[in-house]
Amino acid sequence: MLSLALCIVFCATLAFAAQPLGGPVDAEQGKWAASVGYFYSQDRWSSSTISGDFDPKVKTYSYFGQLAYGIARGWDIYARAGAVDAKLVQSDVDFTSNGQFFAALGTHGTLFQKKEWNLALGPIANVAYYSNWTDRSPSPLFRATGTGLTSITVKDHYSANVGFGFRWSPTQLLTIYGGPFWNYETAKLEATGAFRGFPFSGSGSNISADKSFGSRLGIRIPVKDQFSINFEAQMKDYFGAGGWLTFNF
Repeated sequence: MLSLALCIVFCATLAFAAQPLGGPVDAEQGKWAASVGYFYSQDRWSSSTISGDFDPKVKTYSYFGQLAYGIARGWDIYARAGAVDAKLVQSDVDFTSNGQFFAALGTHGTLFQKKEWNLALGPIANVAYYSNWTDRSPSPLFRATGTGLTSITVKDHYSANVGFGFRWSPTQLLTIYGGPFWNYETAKLEATGAFRGFPFSGSGSNISADKSFGSRLGIRIPVKDQFSINFEAQMKDYFGAGGWLTFNF
């Protein structure tokens, strides 16, 4: 049962990392940019340590606000905060996590720029912290047989993303960006439950998601001098997509 809990949380922690990484610098040098947005992701996983078929799908919905500042020409830093809802579907185990707080710090940079081509290359990076959460809903199996999980708690949950990519503006009305990124995730698990009516618990188990690479592709469309609309899609072992509005001042 503890290995089952580990796999469930492993799925969830990876899904929580799904948030936009961006590409174009949000804030010009010495100026600010504020954004508000939404990101959706779904993921499917399997486990070699659990007998039988186990390939649940995890859906997550992230809502966030962000504030960026241009620290140098072609470079900015940003702080992001928001909430994440997660749902484990197509599985016999019920898992729901709603309104969990997260906060992130990140940067966008420019290392090479070809003005006549409207092309720039540079890195992106961010680190995020996710608040502790507990799901205390007993599974249908537990209610029927006395065997199953009664609670799952995840704590010390962090993620990191590092990437490199391009941004290209074919016209003044469109910027296209994209490139590869690397994701790392870690957390600790506490789980309680019962096996045939006998209680069990596991505490402080370390969970480390595999280092995995993905790609992103996004666009920015300026609406007015200070407003822009942004869309981004990501592909790793999962697909994620979302959008946000940015106001520069």
